[in-house]
Amino acid sequence: MSDRCFFVSLFVQKQNTLLLFLLAVLVSLSTYAQPYVDPLNFNTQYYQTTYKDSVRGTSQNMIYNLNLFLPKEFKNGNTLIIRAGAENVHSQYSNGSYTYANNLYSLSMPIGMQLVSSNKKWKGLFLALPKINSDFKDDLSRDVQLGGMVLGTYVKNDNLKFKLGLYYSPEFWGNFFVPLVGMDWKINNHWSMYGVMPSNYRIEYRANNKLYMGLGFKSFQRSYRLSKAYNNDFVRLRDSQIKLFVDYFVYKKIMLFADVAYGVPYSLTQYSHGKTLDFQNNPLYAPMHNSMLFTLGFAYRIRLDLKP
Repeated sequence: MSDRCFFVSLFVQKQNTLLLFLLAVLVSLSTYAQPYVDPLNFNTQYYQTTYKDSVRGTSQNMIYNLNLFLPKEFKNGNTLIIRAGAENVHSQYSNGSYTYANNLYSLSMPIGMQLVSSNKKWKGLFLALPKINSDFKDDLSRDVQLGGMVLGTYVKNDNLKFKLGLYYSPEFWGNFFVPLVGMDWKINNHWSMYGVMPSNYRIEYRANNKLYMGLGFKSFQRSYRLSKAYNNDFVRLRDSQIKLFVDYFVYKKIMLFADVAYGVPYSLTQYSHGKTLDFQNNPLYAPMHNSMLFTLGFAYRIRLDLKP
């Protein structure tokens, strides 16, 4: 459920910390309303493009993601949620004469509690998301971000669920809020729709218990603080894509997956004092043309929509 994070708002400004903490305790979220959970998920994404200012050369990005999910369910149906995530964004520029590269990193540990109403019609979870996003080259104390998401789920029946919420993250460009809305609908034994917009949504076709495929949309933004060598600027990653995906279980719950996507847009851009920097400042993080993205990965996946 790499692409798929749902969090509770805990921090906007110092004077609002207590209020947001209380909201977190009451919040509802359905991160796991999708028909599967991944205790382990690893993927790598490749993206290559050219610059909008017509300079000669190309930029390529390799993004590596590792996610661990550790739930603890209690007798009343409530579940303690602990996750851990690590990301490496490796960017490289080459013009034939020289090659220039840099790395951005993210470490996160979402933790929270999923709550279930006595009649099972409502599901909720509050999840705090502490994370560090930077190039990890100097003091990390300025690179800490603490955000969250509020999302409620109403279970109409086993085949239909509705979701509504709000995502928040204190990014380096400012407070970032995203309204969320979703519907999980199992149309029949082969077709289903699930997720939340604009974060992550899928239309899925189940060929059999091993092979799944379909069309997906993903939109997610995040930022990374650069070190003093880059004047403590930050890089903003806009990750919006339409994709075709294939998931295949090679052995029991061991699954391989692949995506072919197109960025709409997908970009890594460096900002200094609120202004976008161009190619001349840093060829790694400059405005580029949209292009294709390719993702490969594996997961230990538990499908919740299959009978034991």
